[in-house]
Amino acid sequence: MRLVTLILALIFTLGSASVFAQRAVRVKPRTPGTDEQRVALVIGNSAYTRISKLRNPVNDARAMARVLKQSGFQVTTLIDANRRKMLRAITSFGKKLRNGGVGMFYFAGHGVQARGRNYLVPLGAEVEDVPDLEYEAVDAGRVLGKMESAKNRLNIIILDACRNNPYGSAFRSARNGLVQINAPSGSLVAYATGPGKVAADGDGRNGLYTGQLIRHLRTPGLKLEEVFKRVRIDVQRLSGGKQVPWENTSVTGDFYFTKAT
Repeated sequence: MRLVTLILALIFTLGSASVFAQRAVRVKPRTPGTDEQRVALVIGNSAYTRISKLRNPVNDARAMARVLKQSGFQVTTLIDANRRKMLRAITSFGKKLRNGGVGMFYFAGHGVQARGRNYLVPLGAEVEDVPDLEYEAVDAGRVLGKMESAKNRLNIIILDACRNNPYGSAFRSARNGLVQINAPSGSLVAYATGPGKVAADGDGRNGLYTGQLIRHLRTPGLKLEEVFKRVRIDVQRLSGGKQVPWENTSVTGDFYFTKAT
């Protein structure tokens, strides 16, 4: 009787170990560059009321979100967002990036440079002078800070906000375009045009810069840097040399929005 009991106990133990082994096999770690997390925050602001409305940012943001989803990104999209919504989304975005992988932030709308910083203008911002920007707009450095502190593999920041200063002469030291931001380690910061220059809002459904960017993001087998190189060539050609996109990068590894088929 004791021998039967021991045999049954041994069979049960071996069976349990086999089940646990099978379960363990099913858990596979993420392989960088293949199935790693891809997270994106896309914001498009067009319907400004206190300053000039813009034609294309909302269309650009929606088109960008669609392309990124097709490339495997988990995308959060904000359309015509106020400051509170933008700040909440940026905070949530930063938390997701702590899980690693690739992060991408895209903003289309009004942007202002002041005192060496770039500010993204939300809807409803009440700005009379430069000091108001700190409390009424969103410092682009806030996004960079969240990305850098997450310590994930790669971050991409795209600012299609290099338009005329919407506050014009209201600022004593008004300047158009955006100021260059140094890219944190493992990141790429891209602008629709060079530092201090102005980008066209565009006459079609999408802005000139984002329209070309979306087209090349879909091209299979292009490395990250090659995508932006092709965008720069096309935008410069189509604008007759008036608009030349700009990037600042510290990326060391390879990344493909769309893998070669």
